[in-house]
Amino acid sequence: MYLMHLSSVFASLSFLVISSPIGLTVDGVFSTSVSISWQPPLDAKCIIREYQVSYTMHGGSECLHEVQDTTSTDLTSLEPTT
Repeated sequence: MYLMHLSSVFASLSFLVISSPIGLTVDGVFSTSVSISWQPPLDAKCIIREYQVSYTMHGGSECLHEVQDTTSTDLTSLEPTT
């Protein structure tokens, strides 16, 4: 079990921030990683080249993970709570 809060997933094009993607799904939970996926925002009127996934680890440290050209990622190097 992980105690982490997925704060946001943002889609961005250059300096333009679009709305948040929809349908965030946890696809797999492993000993030190979590696989997530999502769908592009409904109002996306352009090609999205990057998503930024931000989350907070247990203990308060914030993490930012950039994802290029895909709607899924693995959040790795997580510490399981015992």
